[in-house]
Amino acid sequence: MREQRPPWSAREATATTPCPRCSTGASASNPQLEPRHFDVPVLPDEQQPLTSWTTAAYPHHFYTCLVARLILLNGPPGSGKSTLAQAYVDDHPLALNLDIDLVRRLLGQWQEHQEASGLLAREMALAMAREHLRAGHDVVIPQYVARLHFIEQVEELAVECNAEFHEIVLLGNRDASLRRVVRRSEEAAIPAHVEAQDLVDRNGGLPGLEQMYDRLLLVIDSRPRARIIETVDGQIARAYSELLRSFEH
Repeated sequence: MREQRPPWSAREATATTPCPRCSTGASASNPQLEPRHFDVPVLPDEQQPLTSWTTAAYPHHFYTCLVARLILLNGPPGSGKSTLAQAYVDDHPLALNLDIDLVRRLLGQWQEHQEASGLLAREMALAMAREHLRAGHDVVIPQYVARLHFIEQVEELAVECNAEFHEIVLLGNRDASLRRVVRRSEEAAIPAHVEAQDLVDRNGGLPGLEQMYDRLLLVIDSRPRARIIETVDGQIARAYSELLRSFEH
């Protein structure tokens, strides 16, 4: 299911009226607006509802500012974060699937430095997200996050880059999610499954994973604006549709 966005021309706007989204306008020192501002050759009443686009009507044109999304896909292990993140970038050109675990694997001897490599990978991910958002492209971060500090860092980054922030939490049946992680760890057929085995081992097996689930619930209680999507094994299309609908609110 592809998300429908309005058509727009590649002609850069040169109007002197400031952008209603970011207050950027043309001036003597800056005769043209930044490249992400466009002039759409249609009347406002002919436009369909927009998603991540902010718009305003002017006398002679329909002026838009391309607004990037920063999406934090939180959820316990086995909830479908990676699958939904990949589905999103497959449907959105130049969107970035910023898997922090993949970034961490690029670091030498990261297995022997679990905490340090994890913190460093998150800092690197924030820097990568900043550059991509400033270029006007969406970023999806599929990551289990049970610490408020990192969530707040991601939210602050969205404000800094003038991007939309969407905090999504994928939650399924607790027992089903845990069984999925254990099944992946037993398969250990791809790097993600190998890491699932490491995750099980580092957290003391199934009891430790149960504690991870419970810690996430505590975080959700303190994040009233986070949107919860219930996930069911084998129903990825339904979860993806709910993800897209969540951006309309």
